Amino acid sequence: MQHIFAMYISPQNSRVLSKAIAVLCTPASSLALRQNFVGVVAELLNADYVASFVWNDTTLSFSDGVCCLDDDKHLRIYESQYQFEDPIAPRLRPLRVPTLVSQVIPEKELVQSEFFDKFLNAESMYWGMNVFAHNGFKDLGDLRIWRSKDKNDFDCDELEMVKLLYPSIVSALTRSTSNEHLHDSESLAINRLKQVFHLSHREAQVTDLVAKGLADKVIAKQLDISFTTVRTYLSCALKKTGQSNRKSLMALCANYR
Repeated sequence: MQHIFAMYISPQNSRVLSKAIAVLCTPASSLALRQNFVGVVAELLNADYVASFVWNDTTLSFSDGVCCLDDDKHLRIYESQYQFEDPIAPRLRPLRVPTLVSQVIPEKELVQSEFFDKFLNAESMYWGMNVFAHNGFKDLGDLRIWRSKDKNDFDCDELEMVKLLYPSIVSALTRSTSNEHLHDSESLAINRLKQVFHLSHREAQVTDLVAKGLADKVIAKQLDISFTTVRTYLSCALKKTGQSNRKSLMALCANYR
């Protein structure tokens, strides 16, 4: 007898699923698509933390990290140090299917690892689910979804929801990667600002849009954040770049475009 898995989707999750599909259908660069999607995934799965990186076959490392939190300094720490101590990603990346961390590494083994002690535990990451998107030709990007210890591990319904979204995730990232040349200048400018002035990704995004002459209200709408949040990022960017006002910041950024 064939087994049929019945997945229950609550009205709330149905609404968030619709939001997720909308994000995946909206044309964007790979970086922007992943940045917009991680927040929706966090909402859909009641996750405390969602991050996304891209595997680079040339450097044999993960880079271009984005996450659902405003403070993304731990992304840089992972990229520069802890990815080389990570026992999870090497086991999950070849699977190319949404998978629970507990399916590839026992809980006891994970909590005894240095990676858990030094990195995961410090960020309250305990229960995990990973998605490594691959279209048969290349790695497109991943989703690293985590909950704190006081919550339950992801259940079958939640895993099935992500599996339901997986083909759309692959298609969206394939399209964004194919059109990446349209966004190369933008990505290059943002990466330069991050590297030279140690800006967070959001701070660099806001700075780049300020340099293009956009008003704060327009930036808020484009990045889907509040006006107050834009001003906060701009204030941090001014401080880190050593500029006193918007005009001098625009002049400075002209050298990095």
